Amino acid sequence: MYTDTMFASKASLRGNFCGQVYTNDIDFTRFYPMKDRKEMPDTLSQFFQEEGVPSQLIVDGAREQIGQKVRRTCSDANYGLRQLEYDTPLANRVEMAIRELKRGVRRMMCSSLSPLRLWDYCSQLQARIRSSTTHNNVRLDGEVPQTLVDGTTFDISNLAEFGWYDWIKYRDTTVSWPLDDYALGRWLGPTPTIGNEMAMYILKDNGEVIIRTTLRHLTEEEQQSKIETESKLNFNKRIKERLGDALSDEDLPDYITPTFDPDSDKDSNIESAAEVVDNIPDYDKYIASKSSFQQKMNTYKRQQ
Repeated sequence: MYTDTMFASKASLRGNFCGQVYTNDIDFTRFYPMKDRKEMPDTLSQFFQEEGVPSQLIVDGAREQIGQKVRRTCSDANYGLRQLEYDTPLANRVEMAIRELKRGVRRMMCSSLSPLRLWDYCSQLQARIRSSTTHNNVRLDGEVPQTLVDGTTFDISNLAEFGWYDWIKYRDTTVSWPLDDYALGRWLGPTPTIGNEMAMYILKDNGEVIIRTTLRHLTEEEQQSKIETESKLNFNKRIKERLGDALSDEDLPDYITPTFDPDSDKDSNIESAAEVVDNIPDYDKYIASKSSFQQKMNTYKRQQ
């Protein structure tokens, strides 16, 4: 298991400035947000409790990753600790995982126009998505990393129902009858340690994040309702006032992923099959041709 710290340029809603990333050679990935890099030993203990104890931990020479607390935790779990050579970042597989994790977070946050201060929630979700989808890795053999790690068919119900920052309606227990007890919110992903598997993080219009299991998509009637449209505008306005501006494509031009439309009939960079066929030379003139050659002063003819 490889690990390293991922840093952010802005504090999250929960006051986190960085996060510890864990990954292995089949791209199983976990992300634990931290307020300070010194909290790394606590994330190691949490990883052991949630995912189990692998055979070895591979780290770089960061002080908090090779300190006495980490060594004591590994020793108590009968767990090997290996330090990489100085200035060899390419030897640490987690560097690639951090790169892909950042790209995934940027894509999700740019496309949804979600506030930048929600980056740690999005990173947790993206790490679980990477662990739940198969990659171009020969070791996976068509399986997902989570299945190979725990040996069971992984249930993606808590990941497949909603998308990052989707509009949802959740049950508000503070509202009494006869008022509608379903309130508008935003989906931020499943909770890793609170509630059951279907417990979700939900963003309220006041900027507070709550955890609920009773939630649903907006109905088609609600999506077309002028009242709901106005509620969405007011929701976004209040969130912008509390959490700041959303992440946009202009902020991160190097990480824009080109999209491909499978229904498109034409591609300017690819010749159509008909054009390729039309460019083939015409060889019909060789059909039924005859060839002759001379051998020992005698001429022979052969039908092609």
